Amino acid sequence: MCVCTTGSGRGATKWLLHQQGGGWCYNEKECVERSKTPLGSSTSWPKTASFAGLLSPNGTVNPDFYDWNVAYLKYCDGASFSGDV
Repeated sequence: MCVCTTGSGRGATKWLLHQQGGGWCYNEKECVERSKTPLGSSTSWPKTASFAGLLSPNGTVNPDFYDWNVAYLKYCDGASFSGDV
């Protein structure tokens, strides 16, 4: 699920992507237990969200990115994604 806000002005064509962390499950039992929490299911997620800090749409709080498009990518599985430059 993606929770998004729409940018405006100079930030209308710029994007700030935030991928929520969560970890992963190591075995079937952990994955089943995780499926009953917000890290394993979207059933308890709120319909709307408020952004703060670096994701805030308030120019006083977040002068660099307040008017950018924001996509907050929620975590809801036990997968692990890692990279290497």
